[in-house]
Amino acid sequence: KISSTDVLCGRGTPSIRHTGNRVFRKVVKFNKPIYNVCTKEERDHLAESIVKVLEDQSPPTRFLEPYPGSAYGERWVPISKERAIRKTLQAIREKESSGDEEITSNDLIQ
Repeated sequence: KISSTDVLCGRGTPSIRHTGNRVFRKVVKFNKPIYNVCTKEERDHLAESIVKVLEDQSPPTRFLEPYPGSAYGERWVPISKERAIRKTLQAIREKESSGDEEITSNDLIQ
């Protein structure tokens, strides 16, 4: 079962609007100025730290992808820590979307 803290990997509205993804994007946005002044090694460590903080929260964040061969959203499986770190690095490098709304405390309580 998907939790509101999970990050859903994939394209489309379900992953864009999911609370866990919105929080993930906010954390990424907060860390972007730090990333921009880091060395390559420090950037990797920063992404690893972001994943660890999210995974260590209660309830923990899981980085999930659709199960191969299943309909989108029907079944989800965890991705590896390495892929979660790569996803985080990619998210930090991406241009910010003007469609990201602010996260409120109500978004975090589900």
